[in-house]
Amino acid sequence: MLSAECHWYDTDYTFLSADTLEKYKRHGLTQVTAYIFPVDDVEAVLLASRLLIFHTVFDDYFELCPATEMAAIRDHLIAVLLGEPPTPTDLGLFRQVAAVRDECRKAGMPDFWFERLADSFHRYITYGVMEEVPYKLAGVFPSLAYGLSIHDAAIGMRPHFTMAELVNDCLLPEVVYRHPMLQRLLDVHHRLFVVQNDLFSLDREIHRETEVINHILALRHWEGMSLHDACADVMRMNDRYVKEAADLHAALLEVPSFAPFRETIDRYARSLETILTGMNQWYQEGRSIRYDASGGYPEPEYASPRPSRRDT
Repeated sequence: MLSAECHWYDTDYTFLSADTLEKYKRHGLTQVTAYIFPVDDVEAVLLASRLLIFHTVFDDYFELCPATEMAAIRDHLIAVLLGEPPTPTDLGLFRQVAAVRDECRKAGMPDFWFERLADSFHRYITYGVMEEVPYKLAGVFPSLAYGLSIHDAAIGMRPHFTMAELVNDCLLPEVVYRHPMLQRLLDVHHRLFVVQNDLFSLDREIHRETEVINHILALRHWEGMSLHDACADVMRMNDRYVKEAADLHAALLEVPSFAPFRETIDRYARSLETILTGMNQWYQEGRSIRYDASGGYPEPEYASPRPSRRDT
């Protein structure tokens, strides 16, 4: 998978600076999918890797893109996901999206699944990226409640939860996917990823002037907590959501009308759990410089002014 990853970088990510491109090659992002999708289907895991790398670079590159400009980028991304070809002037990012789309079509995924994937990116960009960027550009913390809402969307795991249906052969019927309990399960897992990400990225983000969404730093800012107490508060939050996720998993298997789909639902819910635990393993064991405080994280390269965070 490493050779494929390097090939993607060297063909479709050459719009990045040489320094940033070298950092990505040392991030080990194909390791992530090996941890979160521990299956034997190498082609499916490689496809998930292509999506993950695209999403990671997209998130980093456009981190400080003004919301007014991001709306058009979002709409074009979704159009490509749903079938439009990239334009000759597009960044290589969009060629990667088209490749993901074509490979998913080849794997036999139905139209409603593509709509699901497109909606997951729409949520991530509209309610996450576009709502956080004014605060990042101003260096101002949103309220705790609003900040968590933004962070839930900006953590951007729904596309990868959707990809789990392909990789783990657990395509959810629409009647199951749209059920409030299933949607709540996805929301809870997003919150668990927020907690996980904020803990593991704290050493890096505490030094970034634009980082006003990390919930640990927000607790320090709004509640005057020490970092130790804020981390403890976040861990208690984690424990509550772990229990709720387990309860929702069990409850979904009780729905009488879902009897024909119980095996699929169970496999999907277990996939979400494996993604979470696999990511945790990667944070601790993976060979990556991405979360090093010493500068392994690429700075956003889409042109924007650099703000200063206001801690008071």
